[in-house]
Amino acid sequence: MKWTSKFISLAAVTALSAGLLMSAPAAHADYCDPAAPAEGCTPLEAAPKAKSKVTIVGTAKVGKTLKAKVAAKKFKWNVKKVSTSYQWYVGDQLVKNGASYKIKAKDAGQKIKLVAVGTKEGYNTATKASSKKKIPALSATIKISGLPKNMKMQTNYYISATVKAGNVKVDGSITITFKGRGNTRGSGNVGYACTSKTPLTEDECMGSATNTSKVSIPVVAGKTTYYGITGLNSYTSSKVTAKYTVTFKPAKTSPQAKKTSVTKNVTVKR
Repeated sequence: MKWTSKFISLAAVTALSAGLLMSAPAAHADYCDPAAPAEGCTPLEAAPKAKSKVTIVGTAKVGKTLKAKVAAKKFKWNVKKVSTSYQWYVGDQLVKNGASYKIKAKDAGQKIKLVAVGTKEGYNTATKASSKKKIPALSATIKISGLPKNMKMQTNYYISATVKAGNVKVDGSITITFKGRGNTRGSGNVGYACTSKTPLTEDECMGSATNTSKVSIPVVAGKTTYYGITGLNSYTSSKVTAKYTVTFKPAKTSPQAKKTSVTKNVTVKR
């Protein structure tokens, strides 16, 4: 079997349909099909070796643009007249062809590299990769709805939270901590954090008769997380100051976000 102008691999067809390859690999009429060489065909020469170094210029940060240090036309190989192109990879995913790439929010928390690709008729394709750069994860944006600045004691409040890293929806968990002193002797209930939207009771929720109420709830990407708290109890105080903290911890499947906390001061009155 000879490699004719009609030969193209299934992988190349798939990549072309995804728009990631700039063109089909060159078809050499008299060269062997590397996967199934046949008698009479001409073997391809060994892939050229890079003489230039593949280097990324720029800050690896969401919104920034990275560039190849050496222009494709000036990239040198150990063989003359090799055509050079560049490819950008985030993780193991090819994200763009070209000499520059603007980092997106979905790339955060992962590593990026640049690959020089050398092609010449009669030769196997050559590749040379840069060292990888780590793109820092983003602080998560935690949007809390339903929490009043002034709460009433022994009153139920239903809260919702949504979490994003830039414009990326992320998975993970949120931990709600409701902390304060119930009364001057320290024996009043601080409050309760729950996953339920139904009326809350001490039996339904995770609470404390000391000074802290704490519960962790899963966060599913793109969905709103609902939970509730009750106002603090106080047997001697008419007014209690408390801290309400929501901490998001990303799942391994959401490297774009880093652990983030939001704290709000609330006043609880009779």
